[in-house]
Amino acid sequence: MVVPLTVFAVWWAAYGHDTPSHVTLASLEHLPRYILDAASIGLATVTGLNRGGSDVVLARGRVLLLVAGLLVAAWMVRGGRAPLRVLVPLTALVGFWVLAGAGQQEVRGPTASRYQLINAVLIILIAAELFRPVRLNAIALTATGVVWLGSLASNIDLLHHGYSFMHEQADYARVDLGALELARDHVDPAFRLTAAVARNDFLFRVSAGPWFRETGRHGTPAVASVDDLLHAPPAQRQAADSVLAGAEALKLRPAAAPKPAGVCAREGGSLGGSGAKEVIVRREAILTNPGDTALILTVRRFAEPTSAIPFAFLAPRVTMSLAVPADKAPGHPWRIAVRGPGIASVCTR
Repeated sequence: MVVPLTVFAVWWAAYGHDTPSHVTLASLEHLPRYILDAASIGLATVTGLNRGGSDVVLARGRVLLLVAGLLVAAWMVRGGRAPLRVLVPLTALVGFWVLAGAGQQEVRGPTASRYQLINAVLIILIAAELFRPVRLNAIALTATGVVWLGSLASNIDLLHHGYSFMHEQADYARVDLGALELARDHVDPAFRLTAAVARNDFLFRVSAGPWFRETGRHGTPAVASVDDLLHAPPAQRQAADSVLAGAEALKLRPAAAPKPAGVCAREGGSLGGSGAKEVIVRREAILTNPGDTALILTVRRFAEPTSAIPFAFLAPRVTMSLAVPADKAPGHPWRIAVRGPGIASVCTR
Protein backbone atom coordinates (compact mmCIF):
# COMPACT_ATOMS: atom_id res chain seq x y z
CA MET A 1 0.00 0.00 0.00
CA VAL A 2 2.87 2.38 0.80
CA VAL A 3 4.49 2.03 -2.63
CA PRO A 4 1.43 2.97 -4.77
CA LEU A 5 0.57 5.84 -2.41
CA THR A 6 4.13 7.14 -2.69
CA VAL A 7 4.04 6.93 -6.49
CA PHE A 8 0.67 8.72 -6.52
CA ALA A 9 2.00 11.45 -4.23
CA VAL A 10 4.99 12.04 -6.52
CA TRP A 11 2.71 12.20 -9.58
CA TRP A 12 0.33 14.57 -7.82
CA ALA A 13 3.14 16.90 -6.74
CA ALA A 14 4.66 16.99 -10.26
CA TYR A 15 1.61 16.95 -12.52
CA GLY A 16 -1.71 16.13 -10.87
CA HIS A 17 -2.56 19.48 -9.31
CA ASP A 18 -2.12 21.30 -12.64
CA THR A 19 -5.30 19.75 -14.06
CA PRO A 20 -8.68 20.72 -12.56
CA SER A 21 -10.48 17.83 -10.91
CA HIS A 22 -13.65 16.43 -12.47
CA VAL A 23 -14.84 14.98 -9.17
CA THR A 24 -18.15 16.63 -8.31
CA LEU A 25 -20.98 16.04 -5.87
CA ALA A 26 -23.16 15.00 -8.81
CA SER A 27 -20.67 12.34 -9.94
CA LEU A 28 -20.34 11.01 -6.37
CA GLU A 29 -24.13 10.91 -6.08
CA HIS A 30 -24.33 8.72 -9.20
CA LEU A 31 -21.34 6.57 -8.22
CA PRO A 32 -23.41 3.49 -7.16
CA ARG A 33 -25.16 3.50 -10.55
CA TYR A 34 -21.81 3.86 -12.30
CA ILE A 35 -20.38 0.85 -10.43
CA LEU A 36 -23.48 -1.23 -11.23
CA ASP A 37 -23.21 -0.36 -14.92
CA ALA A 38 -19.45 -0.95 -14.96
CA ALA A 39 -19.86 -4.41 -13.42
CA SER A 40 -22.65 -5.24 -15.85
CA ILE A 41 -20.79 -4.14 -18.96
CA GLY A 42 -17.69 -5.96 -17.73
CA LEU A 43 -19.54 -9.26 -17.44
CA ALA A 44 -21.10 -8.74 -20.85
CA THR A 45 -17.65 -8.15 -22.31
CA VAL A 46 -16.15 -11.25 -20.70
CA THR A 47 -18.96 -13.47 -22.01
CA GLY A 48 -19.01 -11.94 -25.49
CA LEU A 49 -22.52 -10.50 -25.09
CA ASN A 50 -21.30 -6.97 -25.77
CA ARG A 51 -22.70 -6.52 -29.26
CA GLY A 52 -25.46 -4.01 -29.96
CA GLY A 53 -26.46 -0.71 -28.42
CA SER A 54 -25.24 0.21 -24.96
CA ASP A 55 -28.74 -0.15 -23.45
CA VAL A 56 -29.08 -3.68 -24.82
CA VAL A 57 -25.59 -4.67 -23.63
CA LEU A 58 -26.24 -3.20 -20.18
CA ALA A 59 -29.49 -5.14 -19.91
CA ARG A 60 -27.67 -8.40 -20.70
CA GLY A 61 -24.91 -7.52 -18.26
CA ARG A 62 -27.39 -6.84 -15.44
CA VAL A 63 -28.92 -10.26 -15.96
CA LEU A 64 -25.43 -11.79 -15.80
CA LEU A 65 -24.64 -9.77 -12.68
CA LEU A 66 -27.84 -10.98 -11.00
CA VAL A 67 -27.08 -14.61 -11.91
CA ALA A 68 -23.48 -14.26 -10.70
CA GLY A 69 -24.65 -12.70 -7.43
CA LEU A 70 -27.16 -15.51 -6.81
CA LEU A 71 -24.54 -18.17 -7.54
CA VAL A 72 -22.03 -16.58 -5.17
CA ALA A 73 -24.69 -16.25 -2.48
CA ALA A 74 -25.71 -19.91 -2.87
CA TRP A 75 -22.06 -20.97 -2.77
CA MET A 76 -21.46 -19.02 0.47
CA VAL A 77 -24.63 -20.46 2.08
CA ARG A 78 -23.26 -23.92 1.37
CA GLY A 79 -20.06 -23.03 3.22
CA GLY A 80 -17.93 -21.65 0.44
CA ARG A 81 -15.31 -19.14 1.43
CA ALA A 82 -13.36 -16.91 -0.91
CA PRO A 83 -9.56 -17.09 -0.62
CA LEU A 84 -7.75 -14.00 0.60
CA ARG A 85 -5.91 -13.82 -2.71
CA VAL A 86 -9.14 -12.73 -4.40
CA LEU A 87 -8.95 -9.43 -2.51
CA VAL A 88 -6.07 -8.27 -4.73
CA PRO A 89 -7.93 -8.21 -8.09
CA LEU A 90 -11.23 -7.37 -6.34
CA THR A 91 -9.73 -4.30 -4.64
CA ALA A 92 -8.09 -3.23 -7.89
CA LEU A 93 -11.38 -3.57 -9.82
CA VAL A 94 -13.54 -1.76 -7.25
CA GLY A 95 -10.87 0.94 -6.92
CA PHE A 96 -10.84 1.40 -10.69
CA TRP A 97 -14.62 1.71 -10.80
CA VAL A 98 -14.68 4.20 -7.92
CA LEU A 99 -11.94 6.39 -9.38
CA ALA A 100 -13.44 6.33 -12.88
CA GLY A 101 -16.95 6.96 -11.58
CA ALA A 102 -15.93 9.79 -9.26
CA GLY A 103 -14.63 11.77 -12.21
CA GLN A 104 -17.11 10.60 -14.82
CA GLN A 105 -17.96 12.83 -17.77
CA GLU A 106 -19.93 12.40 -20.97
CA VAL A 107 -16.95 10.76 -22.69
CA ARG A 108 -15.99 8.70 -19.61
CA GLY A 109 -19.05 6.54 -19.13
CA PRO A 110 -18.80 2.97 -17.82
CA THR A 111 -19.57 1.55 -21.27
CA ALA A 112 -16.51 3.20 -22.90
CA SER A 113 -14.68 0.51 -24.85
CA ARG A 114 -11.25 1.56 -23.57
CA TYR A 115 -12.28 0.58 -20.03
CA GLN A 116 -13.31 -2.94 -20.93
CA LEU A 117 -9.78 -4.36 -21.10
CA ILE A 118 -9.25 -3.50 -17.43
CA ASN A 119 -12.74 -4.73 -16.55
CA ALA A 120 -12.32 -8.04 -18.35
CA VAL A 121 -8.82 -8.83 -17.07
CA LEU A 122 -9.69 -8.18 -13.42
CA ILE A 123 -13.02 -10.04 -13.63
CA ILE A 124 -11.24 -13.06 -15.11
CA LEU A 125 -8.61 -12.91 -12.33
CA ILE A 126 -11.36 -12.77 -9.70
CA ALA A 127 -13.11 -15.76 -11.27
CA ALA A 128 -9.82 -17.66 -11.45
CA GLU A 129 -9.20 -17.16 -7.74
CA LEU A 130 -12.77 -18.10 -6.79
CA PHE A 131 -12.72 -21.27 -8.92
CA ARG A 132 -9.11 -22.23 -8.17
CA PRO A 133 -10.06 -25.35 -6.13
CA VAL A 134 -12.81 -26.43 -8.57
CA ARG A 135 -12.14 -29.31 -10.93
CA LEU A 136 -14.45 -29.32 -13.95
CA ASN A 137 -15.79 -32.52 -15.46
CA ALA A 138 -15.79 -33.09 -19.22
CA ILE A 139 -19.25 -31.56 -19.77
CA ALA A 140 -18.53 -28.43 -17.74
CA LEU A 141 -15.12 -28.07 -19.37
CA THR A 142 -16.67 -28.35 -22.84
CA ALA A 143 -19.35 -25.79 -22.00
CA THR A 144 -16.72 -23.42 -20.63
CA GLY A 145 -14.66 -23.86 -23.80
CA VAL A 146 -17.68 -23.08 -25.99
CA VAL A 147 -18.41 -19.90 -24.02
CA TRP A 148 -14.74 -18.91 -24.21
CA LEU A 149 -14.58 -19.42 -27.98
CA GLY A 150 -17.81 -17.47 -28.48
CA SER A 151 -16.53 -14.62 -26.33
CA LEU A 152 -13.22 -14.61 -28.20
CA ALA A 153 -14.90 -14.49 -31.61
CA SER A 154 -17.29 -11.73 -30.52
CA ASN A 155 -14.55 -9.55 -29.08
CA ILE A 156 -12.20 -10.07 -32.04
CA ASP A 157 -15.00 -8.96 -34.36
CA LEU A 158 -15.65 -5.97 -32.10
CA LEU A 159 -11.95 -5.08 -32.19
CA HIS A 160 -12.05 -5.22 -35.99
CA HIS A 161 -14.97 -2.78 -36.05
CA GLY A 162 -13.09 -0.59 -33.59
CA TYR A 163 -10.03 -0.65 -35.83
CA SER A 164 -12.11 0.39 -38.85
CA PHE A 165 -13.71 3.21 -36.85
CA MET A 166 -10.39 4.53 -35.52
CA HIS A 167 -8.81 4.27 -38.97
CA GLU A 168 -11.59 6.41 -40.42
CA GLN A 169 -11.30 8.96 -37.59
CA ALA A 170 -7.54 9.14 -38.12
CA ASP A 171 -8.13 9.88 -41.80
CA TYR A 172 -10.55 12.67 -40.91
CA ALA A 173 -7.98 14.09 -38.49
CA ARG A 174 -5.26 14.05 -41.18
CA VAL A 175 -7.55 15.73 -43.72
CA ASP A 176 -8.95 18.38 -41.37
CA LEU A 177 -5.54 19.26 -39.95
CA GLY A 178 -4.05 19.28 -43.44
CA ALA A 179 -6.69 21.82 -44.50
CA LEU A 180 -5.91 23.87 -41.39
CA GLU A 181 -2.24 23.89 -42.38
CA LEU A 182 -3.11 25.28 -45.82
CA ALA A 183 -4.78 28.27 -44.14
CA ARG A 184 -2.00 28.80 -41.57
CA ASP A 185 -1.23 32.37 -42.69
CA HIS A 186 -4.84 33.57 -42.49
CA VAL A 187 -6.60 31.68 -39.70
CA ASP A 188 -7.74 33.28 -36.45
CA PRO A 189 -5.86 31.67 -33.50
CA ALA A 190 -9.21 31.11 -31.78
CA PHE A 191 -10.61 29.12 -34.72
CA ARG A 192 -11.72 25.70 -33.45
CA LEU A 193 -12.42 22.44 -35.27
CA THR A 194 -15.95 22.01 -33.98
CA ALA A 195 -18.08 19.12 -35.22
CA ALA A 196 -19.94 21.44 -37.61
CA VAL A 197 -16.68 22.72 -39.10
CA ALA A 198 -14.59 19.54 -39.19
CA ARG A 199 -17.50 17.20 -40.01
CA ASN A 200 -16.11 15.11 -37.16
CA ASP A 201 -17.07 14.79 -33.50
CA PHE A 202 -13.60 14.21 -32.07
CA LEU A 203 -11.49 17.25 -33.01
CA PHE A 204 -13.41 19.90 -31.08
CA ARG A 205 -10.52 20.48 -28.67
CA VAL A 206 -8.19 21.52 -31.49
CA SER A 207 -7.76 25.29 -31.85
CA ALA A 208 -5.60 26.93 -34.48
CA GLY A 209 -3.43 28.96 -32.09
CA PRO A 210 -2.32 26.11 -29.80
CA TRP A 211 -2.01 23.76 -32.79
CA PHE A 212 0.39 26.01 -34.66
CA ARG A 213 2.28 26.84 -31.47
CA GLU A 214 2.90 23.20 -30.59
CA THR A 215 3.66 22.07 -34.14
CA GLY A 216 6.08 24.99 -34.42
CA ARG A 217 7.96 23.62 -31.43
CA HIS A 218 7.76 19.90 -32.10
CA GLY A 219 7.06 19.56 -35.82
CA THR A 220 3.88 18.72 -37.72
CA PRO A 221 2.56 15.15 -37.63
CA ALA A 222 1.53 13.30 -40.77
CA VAL A 223 -1.29 15.59 -41.92
CA ALA A 224 -2.75 15.40 -45.41
CA SER A 225 -0.93 17.13 -48.25
CA VAL A 226 -2.69 18.74 -51.21
CA ASP A 227 -2.21 15.50 -53.15
CA ASP A 228 -3.70 13.51 -50.26
CA LEU A 229 -6.71 15.83 -50.22
CA LEU A 230 -7.28 15.32 -53.93
CA HIS A 231 -7.35 11.54 -53.48
CA ALA A 232 -9.29 11.38 -50.19
CA PRO A 233 -12.84 9.95 -50.10
CA PRO A 234 -15.59 12.44 -51.06
CA ALA A 235 -16.86 12.97 -47.51
CA GLN A 236 -13.36 13.80 -46.26
CA ARG A 237 -12.73 16.21 -49.14
CA GLN A 238 -15.96 17.95 -48.22
CA ALA A 239 -14.71 18.14 -44.60
CA ALA A 240 -11.47 19.72 -45.82
CA ASP A 241 -13.44 22.36 -47.74
CA SER A 242 -15.51 23.07 -44.64
CA VAL A 243 -12.37 23.59 -42.54
CA LEU A 244 -10.81 25.82 -45.21
CA ALA A 245 -13.94 27.96 -45.56
CA GLY A 246 -14.05 28.47 -41.81
CA ALA A 247 -10.31 28.95 -41.32
CA GLU A 248 -10.12 31.52 -44.12
CA ALA A 249 -13.26 33.25 -42.81
CA LEU A 250 -15.01 33.29 -46.16
CA LYS A 251 -17.91 35.68 -45.85
CA LEU A 252 -20.24 37.68 -48.07
CA ARG A 253 -19.89 41.42 -47.63
CA PRO A 254 -21.96 44.25 -49.16
CA ALA A 255 -20.51 45.60 -52.38
CA ALA A 256 -21.30 48.05 -55.14
CA ALA A 257 -22.57 46.72 -58.45
CA PRO A 258 -19.61 45.67 -60.62
CA LYS A 259 -18.34 47.76 -63.48
CA PRO A 260 -17.84 46.19 -66.91
CA ALA A 261 -14.19 45.46 -66.10
CA GLY A 262 -13.55 41.90 -64.96
CA VAL A 263 -14.72 38.46 -66.02
CA CYS A 264 -18.49 38.10 -65.70
CA ALA A 265 -20.86 35.19 -66.12
CA ARG A 266 -24.55 34.46 -65.74
CA GLU A 267 -24.98 31.75 -63.16
CA GLY A 268 -28.06 29.80 -62.05
CA GLY A 269 -29.64 26.45 -61.41
CA SER A 270 -31.99 24.55 -59.16
CA LEU A 271 -31.36 23.88 -55.47
CA GLY A 272 -29.53 20.60 -55.01
CA GLY A 273 -28.92 20.12 -58.72
CA SER A 274 -25.53 19.48 -60.26
CA GLY A 275 -26.04 21.14 -63.63
CA ALA A 276 -25.37 24.73 -62.58
CA LYS A 277 -22.16 26.13 -63.95
CA GLU A 278 -19.34 26.83 -61.50
CA VAL A 279 -17.21 29.95 -61.47
CA ILE A 280 -13.57 29.92 -60.35
CA VAL A 281 -12.66 32.61 -57.80
CA ARG A 282 -8.97 33.41 -57.40
CA ARG A 283 -9.21 36.74 -55.58
CA GLU A 284 -12.76 38.11 -55.43
CA ALA A 285 -16.24 37.50 -56.77
CA ILE A 286 -19.02 40.09 -57.03
CA LEU A 287 -22.47 38.48 -56.97
CA THR A 288 -25.72 40.25 -57.78
CA ASN A 289 -29.15 38.72 -57.30
CA PRO A 290 -31.58 40.79 -59.40
CA GLY A 291 -34.56 38.59 -58.68
CA ASP A 292 -37.19 38.46 -55.95
CA THR A 293 -36.09 35.11 -54.44
CA ALA A 294 -33.09 34.36 -52.23
CA LEU A 295 -30.46 32.09 -53.76
CA ILE A 296 -28.03 29.72 -52.10
CA LEU A 297 -24.33 30.19 -52.71
CA THR A 298 -22.22 27.02 -52.59
CA VAL A 299 -18.43 26.79 -52.44
CA ARG A 300 -16.01 23.97 -52.98
CA ARG A 301 -12.35 23.38 -53.51
CA PHE A 302 -11.46 19.70 -53.16
CA ALA A 303 -14.98 18.26 -52.87
CA GLU A 304 -17.08 16.88 -55.71
CA PRO A 305 -19.52 19.33 -57.36
CA THR A 306 -22.42 17.47 -55.76
CA SER A 307 -20.74 17.86 -52.34
CA ALA A 308 -20.23 21.62 -52.52
CA ILE A 309 -20.87 23.35 -49.20
CA PRO A 310 -24.03 25.50 -48.90
CA PHE A 311 -22.22 28.62 -47.81
CA ALA A 312 -24.60 31.59 -47.61
CA PHE A 313 -27.91 33.05 -48.78
CA LEU A 314 -27.83 35.68 -51.49
CA ALA A 315 -30.79 37.88 -50.68
CA PRO A 316 -33.00 39.37 -53.43
CA ARG A 317 -31.87 42.59 -55.15
CA VAL A 318 -28.48 42.82 -53.45
CA THR A 319 -24.86 42.82 -54.56
CA MET A 320 -22.33 41.06 -52.36
CA SER A 321 -18.59 40.47 -52.48
CA LEU A 322 -16.71 37.27 -51.65
CA ALA A 323 -12.94 37.72 -51.20
CA VAL A 324 -10.64 34.70 -50.90
CA PRO A 325 -7.09 34.88 -49.50
CA ALA A 326 -4.02 33.45 -51.18
CA ASP A 327 -3.02 30.35 -49.22
CA LYS A 328 -0.67 27.38 -49.65
CA ALA A 329 -2.69 25.72 -52.45
CA PRO A 330 -2.87 28.35 -55.21
CA GLY A 331 -3.28 25.69 -57.88
CA HIS A 332 -6.66 24.66 -56.48
CA PRO A 333 -8.87 27.78 -56.32
CA TRP A 334 -12.32 28.07 -54.84
CA ARG A 335 -15.29 27.36 -57.11
CA ILE A 336 -18.68 28.90 -56.46
CA ALA A 337 -22.15 28.14 -57.76
CA VAL A 338 -25.57 29.64 -57.21
CA ARG A 339 -28.46 27.28 -56.55
CA GLY A 340 -32.09 28.26 -56.51
CA PRO A 341 -35.02 29.23 -58.74
CA GLY A 342 -33.46 32.46 -59.95
CA ILE A 343 -30.38 33.70 -61.78
CA ALA A 344 -27.49 35.73 -60.36
CA SER A 345 -24.75 37.74 -62.01
CA VAL A 346 -21.24 36.68 -60.95
CA CYS A 347 -18.14 38.72 -61.77
CA THR A 348 -14.67 37.57 -60.76
CA ARG A 349 -11.41 39.44 -60.61
